[in-house]
Amino acid sequence: MLRTFKLKHIVLQVLLLTSSVLTSSAVKKTLFAGDSDIEGWDTDDEFPDSVNEGVGGWTCNQVRKRINKYLKKHQPEWVVLVCGENDLAYGESVDKTFQDFESVVAKIVKKGARVIYMGTKPEPGTKGLHSDYEKYDAKIRAKATGMAATADTIPPLVMVDVYPVFDVIERDEPGELYKGDNLHLS
Repeated sequence: MLRTFKLKHIVLQVLLLTSSVLTSSAVKKTLFAGDSDIEGWDTDDEFPDSVNEGVGGWTCNQVRKRINKYLKKHQPEWVVLVCGENDLAYGESVDKTFQDFESVVAKIVKKGARVIYMGTKPEPGTKGLHSDYEKYDAKIRAKATGMAATADTIPPLVMVDVYPVFDVIERDEPGELYKGDNLHLS
């Protein structure tokens, strides 16, 4: 049963599985960047050759401003990116948030790394934002699909669309995913 696992470990396993399927070899360098959903993860055990640069409260705009510094410092092969929920919570539009996201992805890809984006989550504490989350994720899904269609090999942007699965889990087992604060994964 889901209760016997910590969900963030499940998500990390999905990300690891996704990256190893795509590369056919173990990921050697992984940068985790984004907001508190990244900051709270203990990535060292699951990804020994990784660094976590997540900062609680950060927006895509803030990640955009710092990503080049992180890329230069760590020179990752993969960047696990989570951003956008805070932008929308702070009143930014879906379009502007997506533009900032695109800018972050462009900077990462320009440096030769690839992006694994973990989509938004239907947290109980942000129900008023769920329609914006879905619109934002739809834009990213289309972007990832378009980039994959023109890629010669491994797609530069992979989206792990967690919203639909998390939505079902939350409906079937209310509170199971967000026990602490109705916002962050437990």
